[in-house]
Amino acid sequence: MEPGTADIKEGFSRVYSCFIQEGLVPSLSSSAEAILLDCKQQLAHLHPNGLLMLSIFQRLYKVYVGIHPNVAMFFHYLYPHVESPELVTGRVTFFRV
Repeated sequence: MEPGTADIKEGFSRVYSCFIQEGLVPSLSSSAEAILLDCKQQLAHLHPNGLLMLSIFQRLYKVYVGIHPNVAMFFHYLYPHVESPELVTGRVTFFRV
């Protein structure tokens, strides 16, 4: 596979085996997968801070508010921001509205 080619089917993410071996694959809930799908992004595109914002949002709404987070609720408070389009990984983070 050539660098920069996108041969990934829509709705799937690429995770490299070296990440799995080191335990660097976070488990995503269905709401996180739905948010990434709605943004047309994959897990590798998220900046570490973006992944943190996504995880904190889910945890706060599930544990403290007591409701299952959804895409509309997420975009009511946060919006995706692409840092640099030419970057392949770590380019997307979320800002407050």
